[in-house]
Amino acid sequence: MIKIFFLFCLFFSFSCEAGEEYIQTPFYTGKGEAVTLSEFKGKPLIVFIWSKNCSICRRSLVSLDTLSKQYSQTELKIFSIMSNKSDINDARRLMINMDIRFLAIYLDRENLFANSVGLKGFPLLLLINKEGEEVKRITGKVDFQSKGIEHELQTLMKE
Repeated sequence: MIKIFFLFCLFFSFSCEAGEEYIQTPFYTGKGEAVTLSEFKGKPLIVFIWSKNCSICRRSLVSLDTLSKQYSQTELKIFSIMSNKSDINDARRLMINMDIRFLAIYLDRENLFANSVGLKGFPLLLLINKEGEEVKRITGKVDFQSKGIEHELQTLMKE
């Protein structure tokens, strides 16, 4: 009986991975203000979760910064969320050293947001439509300048 209860709890604790729970989970601006994705319902969203210790993440940030500049005059909202016990000063130094100019800094200090999305590895890209629904999830290297991502974003903007 205890084993069944344990399996039941285990199953339900991980089954919300792609659910809407994370839409309400806060992460923080560089000034320490709480933000949730639900505040941006009605806008297409890119959510990129990364760690300062991940070289693939850092390389992807450069192309995400370029994408951020390209889409700065559109309704697309881009969240670059540094997770894994992140610190604002670490994030700022990294952004300066990498010449990242167009991305805002968001932090997931206690990994609450990363856990709520079911993060299994860094980096994680989520594309969320205007209704607040996740339409794409990619774990691993992302080239934000690729034709595939461009097509995904055009589709996301039209929905």
